[in-house]
Amino acid sequence: MQEKNTANFLLLILLWSMPMVLSAQRMPIPESLTMQDGLGFRDIKAIAQDSRGLMWIGTTQGIERYDGYRFVKYGSDRQATFRFPGESVSDENMLMVNDSNLWVLADEVLFELNLNTHNTTNLTAAAGLKGGVFTLRKGADGTIWIVTDDDREQVLLQYEGNYHFRQVATAQHLRMPFNDVAIDTTGNVWWSTNAEGLRHFSPNGALLHTVKPDSIDWFGTKIYYTNISTDSRGRLFVFPKSKNEIWHYHPETRQYDVLADNLSTKVYSHLEDTRGNIWFAMFDGLLRWSPSGEWTDFSATLHNSLQFTNIHHLYEDRTHLLWIATDNGLLRFPIARDIFQNHLTVPGAEWGNAMRGIFADNEGQVYALCENGQKGLHLLGKGQHKDRLLISFQDSLPLTVTMSYAINFIFDKTENVAWTLNDRLLKIHLNNHQCSIVEDFDGLFKKVLRNPICLLQDGKFLLGSELNKLTLYDTKRREYSPFFTGGTGSLPSTNSQVIFEDAHGLVWVGTISEGLYCFNRKGEELAHFTTKTKPALSKDHVLALHADKTGKLWVGTFGGGLCSIALPHDLSGLKNLTGLTLRVFTQKEGLSDNNVVSIHEDDEGNIWAGTYNGLSCYRVSEGVFRNFYEEDGLSSNEFNYASSMKDEQGGLWFGGMNGVNYFNPKDILQSEKNPALCLTGFTKYNSQMDSTLVQVIGNQAIGRFAISPYDSWFQFSWALPNYFKPDKNHYYVQLEGLEGDWSYLGNTPFVRYNKLPWGDYVLRVKGSDSKGNWSETELAIPITVQPFFYQRWWFYLLALGLVGGVGYSVARYRHHRLLEMERMRTRIASDLHDEVGSMLSGLSMQAELLEMNATETDRPRIEHIGDISRTAVSKMRDLVWSIDSRRDKVKNLLERMQEQATDLLQPQDISCHFLLGDLPLEKKLPVDMRQHLFLIFKEALNNVTRHSNATEVTVRFGNFDGRLEMSIHDNGDLPQKDRVSTGLGLSNMEMRAGKLGAKLEVERSAGFTILLTMKPL
Repeated sequence: MQEKNTANFLLLILLWSMPMVLSAQRMPIPESLTMQDGLGFRDIKAIAQDSRGLMWIGTTQGIERYDGYRFVKYGSDRQATFRFPGESVSDENMLMVNDSNLWVLADEVLFELNLNTHNTTNLTAAAGLKGGVFTLRKGADGTIWIVTDDDREQVLLQYEGNYHFRQVATAQHLRMPFNDVAIDTTGNVWWSTNAEGLRHFSPNGALLHTVKPDSIDWFGTKIYYTNISTDSRGRLFVFPKSKNEIWHYHPETRQYDVLADNLSTKVYSHLEDTRGNIWFAMFDGLLRWSPSGEWTDFSATLHNSLQFTNIHHLYEDRTHLLWIATDNGLLRFPIARDIFQNHLTVPGAEWGNAMRGIFADNEGQVYALCENGQKGLHLLGKGQHKDRLLISFQDSLPLTVTMSYAINFIFDKTENVAWTLNDRLLKIHLNNHQCSIVEDFDGLFKKVLRNPICLLQDGKFLLGSELNKLTLYDTKRREYSPFFTGGTGSLPSTNSQVIFEDAHGLVWVGTISEGLYCFNRKGEELAHFTTKTKPALSKDHVLALHADKTGKLWVGTFGGGLCSIALPHDLSGLKNLTGLTLRVFTQKEGLSDNNVVSIHEDDEGNIWAGTYNGLSCYRVSEGVFRNFYEEDGLSSNEFNYASSMKDEQGGLWFGGMNGVNYFNPKDILQSEKNPALCLTGFTKYNSQMDSTLVQVIGNQAIGRFAISPYDSWFQFSWALPNYFKPDKNHYYVQLEGLEGDWSYLGNTPFVRYNKLPWGDYVLRVKGSDSKGNWSETELAIPITVQPFFYQRWWFYLLALGLVGGVGYSVARYRHHRLLEMERMRTRIASDLHDEVGSMLSGLSMQAELLEMNATETDRPRIEHIGDISRTAVSKMRDLVWSIDSRRDKVKNLLERMQEQATDLLQPQDISCHFLLGDLPLEKKLPVDMRQHLFLIFKEALNNVTRHSNATEVTVRFGNFDGRLEMSIHDNGDLPQKDRVSTGLGLSNMEMRAGKLGAKLEVERSAGFTILLTMKPL
């Protein structure tokens, strides 16, 4: 058994040593998070992530919440946003118990922080725990274990809920409260103590066995404590204190294997990530042990990003980002999958082997030209085959001159040769790896330019470094001729960057400063796109062209992003650019960078673009971008033009400033959903109180936010809990009820609104991370902007009631006044009739009596007095009638008119006929209207009796054809001059008609007619 263990040990050492030699691969570049970024204190002890994805950071000065942009401090000092009574959080001892509660071990006290209310509970006191709490652990099954120490004994306890802990075991206290707890996949608990070493308990607390794998002398006392951890395979790892090693302990044999030795310091923290890698943190270093047994040392790359002396905790968040808690801040980098194969990469170099042309031969072997670094043409290995140099620039002097500045390559299947162009046309024989000059072109081309070359469908080459010098070359006849047979015309001498022939046989030429041209095979210009045409390119410098399966043309520009041109079915519309749709994609739409140097389409129709800062994939079906960077396994973020290819198996090859990257799109386009967006803060300013309310949103469900009409502005803050390059996240907002479309905010994680109209709204927010992955769900925030008091329904009701009350009061007052007026009119009429009428009647009678006994001299005077008194009685009767409120109806007016006609016309032996129209007899008439109508009628009758020889009068009165008519017609035939009154009767009638708003007409044919018309009664 001992020999077997020794052999196993030697084998493990050998396996460990070999990968350490092979670990010189490209390391991810960690991002640091320090006090300069807003971190409250640099010494980080523990990390946790809540259900919303927000990060919780324990320090030696309290705890902090981090959302990718802002820190919220929980502590006992004045600068803290919320009070937290603990200060020094202990290493690794912070965990989420449920969606709302965070348990924190600080100052040897166990605290519970409610993430909804931000209130803290002292669990040590609430649970009645004795001594200090020194260890807090949570198993995969959700069980929670703690260890207490009261300077007499250590106690292992299991949490049973409702602030109750069950004691499982005790151990002797030795000098210091050192201990560690690990829970394996079966729920067994391992407890490392000072006095008894490593103890193994079943899930129900039964002791299974005890072992002392290591011991040290602690200031005269021998202790058996070691740090321990378990993984998903049930393995137990022991980190001894007497040696700088990592052990794998086998409980069934009570033996251990040494996995790593000669470490720089002891291991104090451990993490198994979701990829199956196991991470071991030393004081000042970090090791990764892959599932295949490969060891990688990340210590140097960590120190290049942040200077520190201790690592206290390792944590993996939901987006597979590794967080490293140090004594000088946080480090984080993604735990990437191996989705890219790197070729000719120089480890650790930003610019290593700069690559250009990439092509494949008949057998599928891939070749690439390195223009800087290991200069020459390389064969890229597949599978177990390594990359190897075929033709070196340093092989011979003539070859050096020949291969320099070659960029674009074409493979000819018929001869198994490759063609390229600098200032001469070169032919590379892949069978014997020889290169020859085919054509010199007499200085037509310049080797320092791009010199694009394109194989046309008829087998000829189209090549040229300048637009107006494009040349056709026939490889069979070895003849070249100008592409523009009719002359270059107005074509500029701009440098050509890329040449491409589409499925229609159209030739597209991208230039350095004049945009994009389209020609037919005769060299005739069909279209020209620039930044000034309609539709317009985003930039006039074109670097890459590609036509997809649908015939859409994709254009990569220098600084203007990616353009797509949907060509018309009728290509004749190209000349005036009609029927075309051009769309521009930039960083605003999710593209990784606006410099696009290469474009390809995968088998699923997705568009891949190599840029100066990452690789972008446009998911055509979804309309979104996904981006990839060095952290995902790319050899470099910067790609080169004329350095990409799609092979016959659908694999894509992209070359850049540090080698070539190969991948199968199907393998890497697995959807990676982000956590949902979470609301983190709400701020508003109240102008009435001149105060600003700042609210930190907890983990509770989002309720409706009420905005006072006196709130001048309000602001919502949110976070996408993906902490890899959060400064490159993208956000869009839409305020339902006000906006009909989404607004792009860029990387701004908040939005502010000023003076919104009152009403109900819903603020919707969606976001994507730096790679273009969208958040799992949108954020929906209900908002109610409250109206001013005078805009509320009850105010309208109150105002309506007030107006109604005032109106009722006014109407009631007017009614009473009218009643009083009517009573007064009735009283005056009665008094005039009874008193004055009686007196005038008496006066008239007395005049008649005096007239009987009067002398001839006095009789005329007495007759005159009698006439005056009778006239006064008549006038008074008219006046009494006009003011008597008991005679206000239409029928009273009609009766008075008939009575007056009888009194005036009958003594003159003139007959009178009334023709009545439609009359509302019971309708009350205003006093003025009744009086004016009657007096006009009376005056007309007086004119008949005084100035006419008529024998008949016809009165027409009533509503006829939608108007009131009152006409008085007599059949008199006196000459006109004899009919003219010397009085003011007609003028008075016109004056009264004007007051009524009526029209008065006089007709003198076939008798005499007075006609009054007005609006109907």
